[in-house]
Order: sequence, then C-alpha cells, then structure tokens
Amino acid sequence: MTSFWLIAIVMMVVAVALTVWPLLGHALKGSIDRRQLNISLLQEQYQQLDQDLADGIIDNDIHASSKADLEAAILADSKTHDQPATQATSKAGITAIALIVLIPMSSAFLYKQYGNPALLTAKPTTSPTQQDVEDMVSGLAARLESEPDNLEGWIMLGKSYMMMRRYTEAKSVYKRQLDNHPNDINFLLGYADALAMEANGVFTGEPYQIIKKILELEPKHIQGRWMAGMAEEQAGNTEQALSYWEPLLIDLQQISPDMAAELQRMISNINPVAGNDTEQINQTAASKKRLKVKVSIDPALASQVKPTDVLFVYARAMQGPPMPLAIQKLNANNIPDEIILDDSTAMMPQMQLSNFTEVKVDARISATGSATPQSGDYYGRIENIEVSANSNSTLSIVIDKTVE
Repeated sequence: MTSFWLIAIVMMVVAVALTVWPLLGHALKGSIDRRQLNISLLQEQYQQLDQDLADGIIDNDIHASSKADLEAAILADSKTHDQPATQATSKAGITAIALIVLIPMSSAFLYKQYGNPALLTAKPTTSPTQQDVEDMVSGLAARLESEPDNLEGWIMLGKSYMMMRRYTEAKSVYKRQLDNHPNDINFLLGYADALAMEANGVFTGEPYQIIKKILELEPKHIQGRWMAGMAEEQAGNTEQALSYWEPLLIDLQQISPDMAAELQRMISNINPVAGNDTEQINQTAASKKRLKVKVSIDPALASQVKPTDVLFVYARAMQGPPMPLAIQKLNANNIPDEIILDDSTAMMPQMQLSNFTEVKVDARISATGSATPQSGDYYGRIENIEVSANSNSTLSIVIDKTVE
C-alpha cells in the first residue's frame, strides 16, 4: 500500500498545482483561457491513467485513487470562470487558499461517498461533464439531509457551493451549522467568505466581525489574518491592514512562497516607498550594505531552549515602519557563527535595509515559530546601529531577556 499512497499524494499535488497556480499568475497570462487549458491537461492525465491501468503499469487501487484526485480537480475547475483582467488579484489569492484546502478534502470525501472500485473493470470513455458535477453536488446535499451530524460533509457541501459561485446556498449551509456549532472555525470562515462574496468581495461589516471571532479562537489562522487585512484595507485603515499582513508575510514565506509573493504585492500597493534618481544612481553601492551579527544565548537561559525552537534575527528602522527590513529564520540549536542581514534577506523589495541609515537588531527565540513575539519568548536587542557598506565589524547580541 506504500506505492498507493505515494502516487495518490503525487497526483494530489499535481491537481492542486494545476488549479491554484493559474489563480496566482492570472494577471501575467493575458488572454489565455485558463479554464480550458486546465481541463485539457487534466483530461490528458485522466486518459493516461486509463492507459497505465490497461498496460499493467498501475493496479486498480492506484488507478481509483488517482482518478478520484483528477475528478476533484475537474470539479474545482469546471465552475471556475475566468475573471476580468481588472478584478483585484487579492480575490484570486483568497480563492487559491480555499482551493489548497478544498481539493485534498474533496478528493477523499467524494471518493468515499461515490467511489465504486468495482467499476474499474470497465474502461471509461468520457471525462466528467458539467452535469456530472451538478449531479454530484446535488447528491451530496440530498444525502446530508439524513446525516445532520456529518460535519465534514456539510463543510464539503458549503465549499462546493462557493466554488460554483452559489453564494446564497453556501451561506445557508454555513449558517445552519453555526446554529449548532457556533465556535466551529470552518463554518465561521465559510460563512464570512460567503457573506463577503455575496457582497462582491467586500469584507467590511458583518464578515469582518466574524473574522475577528475566528482570530479570537485561533490568533494565527492564516486565512483569517489575510481576510482581516483585506477588511481593514477596504475600510481605508492602512496601518491596521499592515499589522495583520506583515507578520503573515513572514509565516507565508516559510509555508508558501507563491502566496507570500501575492501578499507582498498587496502590501506594496498600499505601502509603496518612493524612489528617486539619486537612489537609482547609488543602487549598486546601497545593495552592498549589510550587517554581520553574532548571536549567543545567556547560560541561564540556554538550558531552556528546545530542539524545535526557532531563532529570528531581524533589523528594523530606528525611525520608520515597524516591519523588519531584513530577517533570518534559523534553528535555535544550530546558530551559525555569523548571520548576515542584507537586501537579499528583505521581506519586501521596497522595504530594504539599504534604504535606512540607522536600525535596531533583535534576536528572538520562539517555541511556536511565530513571527510575532509571544509571551515566554527569549530575546536580545541592540539599537542605534549604523548601516554601512564599508563596515566589517560584527555585531554581538546576547539573548538574555524574556518576553512578558
């Protein structure tokens, strides 16, 4: 069964990539018909699976699991219409996050509900049609009426309606479940998303109140923080939006570089740093500015550091935006002798170390890996550090304090 799960996981990754990547890159693709391209690619893989089964390359179990993954991807794409070129790409980012969660869940759930291994003996001749998708979702809705406690099924139904742009029906599903499960994050998130999409992507008002409740229950929730920043940005509260998005950007850089790039673009749109001719002339020299940092841990705290703890070393402006200008994320139990902070470690191209003359540098050990300081973290800090292209000196930071 090892090969079964290995191929199933590989096909799952392919299905997610084929569906999500076009959403993240749609602004660069011009007039390409993304929907038709994705479906064509998926259908080719579908036919290849049939051929591999016929040739004896894979067995029935692998064929069934892989086919289910592809059918889920087709389900995801068959109702995803192309957006106008002028639509905000932040909406594509939200959809991408939903798809990353939805496709694996839909593959497992729909195959469990509707899969029939006995049918594998007959070679399929056609791919699922739009009507097949409609019938599948209708069948799921009918089945759930007799299974009111099937929470996974109700979540799947709500997300299916969202992908089919049937927002009113999705909202009804989530609201019905929230009456019995008021603190369920999946239903809260789905309800907030459905309300916002029904209002043409506006997250202010009632959706934002629900998002705040999600963050009270789970402060590090990725999609919750993304939506909260959108709500604040739509309300014109730039600083509040950045307070959600800047820490989230650090987390996403470790989880999903593609999503981090999209969020970075959104941050740049609301917090640009203007350039001038002098800066362009001195760009080469400025790019050589860096800080060399040596981090040590106070012996009184060293025994408290766990093998899984994370070390953040970052520079921030003494006067200016609070977000890090350069940052390194390392294992707290394997600290290199020298840590370099320069423009290559910047969070955003427009907010770089070389743009500032004086900074403060923090070294913080986190048990949770959170980019935001948490109570119980250990840290050290030095301030009023001049950023220079000619300095060869090494800054020494001792981690000897605890975040209260």
